[in-house]
Amino acid sequence: MPDGTDEKRRSTDERHAPRSVGAASLIERFDATALQFQARDDQHTAAATQVPKMMALAMLGRTDEAIFTGLQARAVFVAQHDPLAAGRVERNLGMIALRRDRYAEAEQFFRTAEARFRSAGDQENLLKAANNLGLTLTYQHHFAAAEQLYRTALAEAEAAGLVAVQAEVERNLGALAMFQGRYDHALSWLGRCRRHYEALDIPHELALAEYQLAEAYLELNLAPEAAAILSRVVPAFAALDMPEEHAWGLIHWGRACFILGDRTRAQALLTAARTSFGAATDSAGAGISALTAARLQLAADDPQGAATAAAFAEQTFTTLEIWEWALLARWLRAEAMRTLADPSIVRELLQTTLAAANQRGLSQVSQRCQTSLGLLAAAQGDRPAAAAALNAAIGLTEQLRAGLPAEQFRTAFLADKLTPYIELARLSLTANTPEHNAAALLLVERARSRALAEALATTGVAQPRPHDPAEAGLQAHHDNLRAHMAQLTRRTNHYLEHLYNLLLAPLEALIGARRLVVVPYRSLHYVPFHALYTGTEYVIDQHEVSYAPSATVLLHCVRRSVAQPSRALLVGVPDERAPRVEAEIATLAALFAQPTVLTNTAATAQALRTHAPHADMLHLACHGRFRPDSPLFSALHLADGWFTMGDAYTLNLERCSLVALSACETGVNAIAPGDELIGLARGFFAAGAPSLIVSL
Repeated sequence: MPDGTDEKRRSTDERHAPRSVGAASLIERFDATALQFQARDDQHTAAATQVPKMMALAMLGRTDEAIFTGLQARAVFVAQHDPLAAGRVERNLGMIALRRDRYAEAEQFFRTAEARFRSAGDQENLLKAANNLGLTLTYQHHFAAAEQLYRTALAEAEAAGLVAVQAEVERNLGALAMFQGRYDHALSWLGRCRRHYEALDIPHELALAEYQLAEAYLELNLAPEAAAILSRVVPAFAALDMPEEHAWGLIHWGRACFILGDRTRAQALLTAARTSFGAATDSAGAGISALTAARLQLAADDPQGAATAAAFAEQTFTTLEIWEWALLARWLRAEAMRTLADPSIVRELLQTTLAAANQRGLSQVSQRCQTSLGLLAAAQGDRPAAAAALNAAIGLTEQLRAGLPAEQFRTAFLADKLTPYIELARLSLTANTPEHNAAALLLVERARSRALAEALATTGVAQPRPHDPAEAGLQAHHDNLRAHMAQLTRRTNHYLEHLYNLLLAPLEALIGARRLVVVPYRSLHYVPFHALYTGTEYVIDQHEVSYAPSATVLLHCVRRSVAQPSRALLVGVPDERAPRVEAEIATLAALFAQPTVLTNTAATAQALRTHAPHADMLHLACHGRFRPDSPLFSALHLADGWFTMGDAYTLNLERCSLVALSACETGVNAIAPGDELIGLARGFFAAGAPSLIVSL
């Protein structure tokens, strides 16, 4: 879940306040200076020395003293008719209240500060106060009012050329969108915010913006991207002396490592985070640490430990009135109790959580509750209740997913939300009627290769690009070593024969001599059906074999009308490892009436983009590589560099009937949850090609 608490950032005054030992010594100096001005009867300047003292006290955790000091200074400024100085103090007081989760108190300070800045004609501070006020409204779930306030402030900041203020507002708009599950808006606002801080060269703000983008990636299950950002942002927080942000960063880095399967590192990071937050049990940090620990324990088959940790987190967030987290913790407690407690108790807990989530517009929590209710009802044999809840969960998933801006986000978003699709399909299959079996097939199709099917049905698909410099840096070269082929072939044939006997031998009588089209499911995508071994020959020796990611994608491709190809685009890049490429291209050129040949230095990415729209057949003979660490960057090697899956999206292949990728590993894909194929083939399918010839 998005937290939003990280938006309680320091004001400009607080951010530059001294810390730790230095702060204590400076407090004494501020007091000594104030006494000097009071001796001269200069009460205004004496009060001005107390404003940085107030923030130093806050940094040391002496919050009550900080508030008292601020209120005293404000009284002097009000008495001497200085609304600008009084407003600055009130804005800092509001930030202190906000960090203590006292939202109503913070709101009042920001509203009075806003009024004072307006009377003083200080637009920049007025907009900053409005931005802070929007935060308090967000935490009190007045979302519409917060968004209206933000948008007004953003328009005025843009008109006034206040880029730093604009970036602050964009960050808060991103946090608000994450609260509401509007991920497309969140990614857009956070991306804009980060670009502005990068241009302004403000390191601490840039680090915060990148951190929030990592949070958004985590919410969308893009753990590798989130981990890449956090691995450099967390050390940056430490170097910039931002301990609270450093602790939060450790938590979310731990979450990313857990998702990636590195539980040892995840636990170490969470332990470090708890140490950073200290012994406080009434802070959001303590709560999120417990909530993350509960997730780890549930995944490690420790439901009792998960329920206990989730209960602690729920109590903490309820006390702080952070309802989105409190309800998520309550759902997690119920989920842990499904195997421990009376079903009626768990059902009541889930239903009350669902009602509260619906009331507050927290669709992410509602989706989880409906899924758990469906599983609970199915376990009790209540088919109608299970079907109703699972259908509701699917509806919420589709609603949340619909607005995502690019298919890689839509693909990742489904990663932990497939359960209602699978369980509802399972429920349909238990009825064992033609109607229910057909319904099960449709459900499975809804959950698999959705993003690719949508991309094929949409023109002008956006090109997937790296979302972060670290992600872009993942495009380093990576060689595959192949040796001992004879021995490996014997071993491989042994397993290929075993798979043949399991998967195809029972169906041979039904297949006969017909063409075989395989639509695999889950891990079966990794099985080379054409290469399965009968004991004497391979399946490809008996049948024409082709594959489709899903029946929906297959239907889309076979509906494409294709003509006999004549305008071939033949692209080849020979080198010492592939010296026969030019001969391959020359042989193919003789088969077509109007071939366009691009070889050697002419075989560039731009030349490919220029000629591809006019070709009805495309053949690429070059080196290829599949990137298991980052499949989006699987690539072909052209004359001017690597041409990635993302680059393939930019091609226009609407009139092309066939693409042949004559390179190693062009048919290898990573199978993301939802049976989404991520590899080179995906890019060419999305560009418009209905049929591909590829190699494993």
